[in-house]
Amino acid sequence: MQTAPPQTTQATGFAQWLRTFRNHGPEYFMEAAAVGLLMLSTCVMAVLLEHPMSPIHEALEGEPIIRHLLRGLLVGLSALWIYLTAPLAGMLCASALYCLQRGVHRVFCAKLHHSNDQPCIFRCRHEYLFVE
Repeated sequence: MQTAPPQTTQATGFAQWLRTFRNHGPEYFMEAAAVGLLMLSTCVMAVLLEHPMSPIHEALEGEPIIRHLLRGLLVGLSALWIYLTAPLAGMLCASALYCLQRGVHRVFCAKLHHSNDQPCIFRCRHEYLFVE
């Protein structure tokens, strides 16, 4: 005999979505900001390479293939910068500001989620978090 799958109500689905958004909202906004920066840099590069009054366009007037290759290279480099380097620099700046504002003694661990069964790879002082 087959049993029917459990039915979820719309309110439960919305509550789960809201909980997920509260937990991961900052990551979603950071991703949106990175995509916005990539689009902005792509537009700026396209204007610099393709606008008829641009000095780069005038220098490469008869070479559209070189302009297209140069645009692809510049967009690829900006994507590499935004997606790989900028988040690391942001995390380092945030940790430095946290240490300056609250002090190094308030840093307990660099691991984001301790409520799992994975071992911590940092010099962890998480057990002291609830003692102080």
